[in-house]
Amino acid sequence: MKKTRIFYIGLLVFLVLAMTACGDKDKSEKEAQKQEGIEITKDEKVADDKIVAQVNEHEITGQYYNSFYIQTKMKLHQFGEDTDDKEVVKDQTLEELIAHELLRQEAESKGIKVTEEELDSEFEQLKIESGEQLTDYLKEFDLTEDAFKDQMEYSLVLNEYLTKELPVEEVPDEDAKELYKELTKDDKKEVPEFSEVKGVLKEQIAQQKQQEALQGKLASLKKDAKIEKKI
Repeated sequence: MKKTRIFYIGLLVFLVLAMTACGDKDKSEKEAQKQEGIEITKDEKVADDKIVAQVNEHEITGQYYNSFYIQTKMKLHQFGEDTDDKEVVKDQTLEELIAHELLRQEAESKGIKVTEEELDSEFEQLKIESGEQLTDYLKEFDLTEDAFKDQMEYSLVLNEYLTKELPVEEVPDEDAKELYKELTKDDKKEVPEFSEVKGVLKEQIAQQKQQEALQGKLASLKKDAKIEKKI
């Protein structure tokens, strides 16, 4: 689970650094929001206990929606998308939450779970490695440790699900060479030798294939699921 923890720490650092503003707490935070080009207003948030969506028998609450909403808006902003349309941000946030819940339910149906001992161990290790960043993150997003651990549990479950249910075959050297040629064909600068980046290119291709398989699985799960958006 080390790889998952590293990813989670990276996400944590990104969120803490980028979101010095995600509320309306004081004037300095408002100014930070303007500088980042992101502002989360009161009307964009929902009550923590409000049901925002239902996926089969599971209800998703506002506590998770608010955190995902901020992340969604940040991603849209980073990719140059319009974040002024709050309905678009809301719908994309709900889609992300629904996808997470569908995959969690699918993993559970395959017997994939994270024990409380494993989760506690990963969480304690994360606290050691992230230091004050974790505390700042929880405070910034108004999350309890238990709520954060729920999100972390999903990451761990998904990692195991991908490994067991959607494994990727070894990427041939030929595929890596094709990607290398594509990436370097118009580069006038000095580029590394293929042998130096072959491993990275193979990993990139493998991740892309796994994501494509995951999207296909999600489409199938959505087709068979009972989904209701409540906001």
